[in-house]
Amino acid sequence: MNVWLGCLAGFLMLMLMLMLMLILVLVLILILILILMLMLMLIPMLLGWGGNGVLVQALGAASGTAPSRPRGTSN
Repeated sequence: MNVWLGCLAGFLMLMLMLMLMLILVLVLILILILILMLMLMLIPMLLGWGGNGVLVQALGAASGTAPSRPRGTSN
């Protein structure tokens, strides 16, 4: 009888450890999803809603075509 109780206790401890590991993994996945959502919300702010944000101006200045060039003037 004591052997069965020992096996049951070991099995329950194993299940408890597995449940704790599963909960930790789920919490880590949720934190990663939140970080990704924050990054996705920050990217349009950097790009600017109208298309000439900080990153777009920097890329345009680097490539030589600034987005603030007036329309209709072609060289």
